[in-house]
Amino acid sequence: MSKEQISRRKYLKYAAAGAVAAGAVAVGGAYYLTRPAPTAAGEFKHGGSVMYLTPMVGDFFFVACKEYLKRAVEADGWKFAFDSSDWSDATQTDQLVTYADQYDIIFVFPTSLEGINEGIRIAEVEKHTPVVVQKNFVIGEYGRFVISFDDFGVGKRQAEMAVDFIKQKYGTAEGKKVVAFSGSYAASGWRNRALGFKAGIAQFPEVDWEEWECGGDPAGWAGQADLYFSTDTADAIVAASAGSYFRGINDALDRYGYLYYVEDPNHIYTTTIDGKPSELQWIRRGYMDDSFSQSPDCLMPIGWQLAKEYIVKDASYQYPPYTMPELTNLPMWVGAPPNAYWGEGNPTMKIDMSLIYEDVPMPQGVSPVYSVHKGNVNNPNIWGNTYTFWKGKEDVQMLTWPAKGTPPSWSQELLDAYEAMYNANF
Repeated sequence: MSKEQISRRKYLKYAAAGAVAAGAVAVGGAYYLTRPAPTAAGEFKHGGSVMYLTPMVGDFFFVACKEYLKRAVEADGWKFAFDSSDWSDATQTDQLVTYADQYDIIFVFPTSLEGINEGIRIAEVEKHTPVVVQKNFVIGEYGRFVISFDDFGVGKRQAEMAVDFIKQKYGTAEGKKVVAFSGSYAASGWRNRALGFKAGIAQFPEVDWEEWECGGDPAGWAGQADLYFSTDTADAIVAASAGSYFRGINDALDRYGYLYYVEDPNHIYTTTIDGKPSELQWIRRGYMDDSFSQSPDCLMPIGWQLAKEYIVKDASYQYPPYTMPELTNLPMWVGAPPNAYWGEGNPTMKIDMSLIYEDVPMPQGVSPVYSVHKGNVNNPNIWGNTYTFWKGKEDVQMLTWPAKGTPPSWSQELLDAYEAMYNANF
């Protein structure tokens, strides 16, 4: 199948044909995912089944992660189920222990770095059920491998981009201010983005900055943004998440008179992380400048595809001597799956030991990243576009605010072009 974007109609036909990639083959020094011979699900004690544990379903990114994994798993004839823990370590630990008796493999998007380590140990050591870690890290002794995002690198790059914008606008960054809105430090993704931001902003001692920790719930972000902008403003905003999390920031900017269109002299530069459909739409509307894409269309299928080839290639781990399979052939480089996108030039993910956490005895994959901006926001291959072609628009995507100033000259053209793409593909 060609590298074209995948529409909802195309996906249904594509998945029915079972043409989703599931293994890896070396091509020019990189591993590109291909489909191996199917495993007989009947060999497994639970009929070939996957449980996915997510920390929440109240934000679009977490739902998208679930859906991309579900699509890949079911396309290979395996059963898929999920459960949410609402950011509770205790609940996610209980889920790991409980579902290890009911499913052949567990995928987990961890609630925190250390809070679920015992649950993973029980699942793997006592119940002989492998656990694959997705997106956030854990720093325990168990887990087959982790597929993640370069959170630290992107947080650092956000700080650099914010200061670069300020220097271009004013000629100097002396005395200018950057405000960062961060998520819960318990979760490695938000924690490492915050650490990356601090490392980046430390390069510019002439810049004033503040960090506001907002927790894991969008309501916390709205509350912190309101508190900040009720008494202060900034020259740039660095946000560790967007979509429903950034909605409250836009509300506060509007409420206190600081929401100006891009290119207006009073505009506050904004860079975010996720690349959700809402962010892409708000870039088109001229509310925000840049968003770094987390690309769940790559991260989640790759986790399953590697597990399929290396971890559940057969059911031997469920029987004496209960040898838990491992990811081998390290280091490896994995390209984007079919109909997924990691940026121009076909970049690859490196998977090896100690890439982020040196002392964690688990292979770690760290994804390539790319920024979405007005110049590429309508690229039909970006996940924030293709997901809407498949599942429809994000609930907050079409929200608007009465921004001050004049919409950029390019805004309506981008909005019209997206609608044309959406109507042609959904």
